[in-house]
Amino acid sequence: MLMRIDLFLGFLGLAVALCLAAHCLRRSRGLRLTDVPWQGNRFGPEVFLSAVLAYFCGYFIVGSLVGTVGREDPPLRAVLAAGIAAQLACVATIAVLGSRGTKGGFGVFFLGEKQARSISSWAATAAVAVISLGCIPYLYEFTLWAIHQFDPSWNMEPHATLKALSDESQPRGIVWALWFGAVIAAPLTEEGFFRGVFQTVLVNAIRSRWAGILGASVLFGLSHAGQPESVPALIVFGIVLGVLYDRTGSLLLPILVHALFNLRTLVWHGLVGSTET
Repeated sequence: MLMRIDLFLGFLGLAVALCLAAHCLRRSRGLRLTDVPWQGNRFGPEVFLSAVLAYFCGYFIVGSLVGTVGREDPPLRAVLAAGIAAQLACVATIAVLGSRGTKGGFGVFFLGEKQARSISSWAATAAVAVISLGCIPYLYEFTLWAIHQFDPSWNMEPHATLKALSDESQPRGIVWALWFGAVIAAPLTEEGFFRGVFQTVLVNAIRSRWAGILGASVLFGLSHAGQPESVPALIVFGIVLGVLYDRTGSLLLPILVHALFNLRTLVWHGLVGSTET
């Protein structure tokens, strides 16, 4: 059943991607970001460094309190507490600095200008969601296949969240924390940092919107290097999210797509696990 759904989503995502490509080519200009006014803010490198510092401070402060710092094998609940604290500290810092550095305050920083909150923006979000859910998993599977062609003995290390959820003895509170971290905290933190901050800092510094999108996407993929098989797919995912953010000026829209993508991963993992038991 899941295979049929994946095939349907794959064909649908590919069809939507081809339709968008044909639309851009029909306009004879391709996907030119200059068609849409830059919605960026006055972020500089100090905002990027502040967000990074807030993340590590949140992790080490809470980690010291719950016993993750300096321990070789800390308990999962302590790791979750430190990780979520780090993400929330980073999000809070980005929200404060984003509000101060954006004309119009937090509303414009998070939602974009009023013209970005249109039917076309939500249609673009739906298209990006379909492409991401349909095509990115197949790119991931292709990367796995390519790796095994070079090293048949290579074993994939499961993501820490999926590995923890596979343990049926986990307390309900831990399970809820894992879902919260994957579906809410991670999309908020990663989109706020990679799209809202880093992409914008690069655009302001290099004066190239495509360079900003590509640079933020590569860093986004490399930040998941603990699962190297996922890096190429996540770089492409980041590019798609970066274009969505650039053309709408809204952080909410890529956050929603990212959350939906993570939710799909957890639901599929749970369904596969339930069929195997």
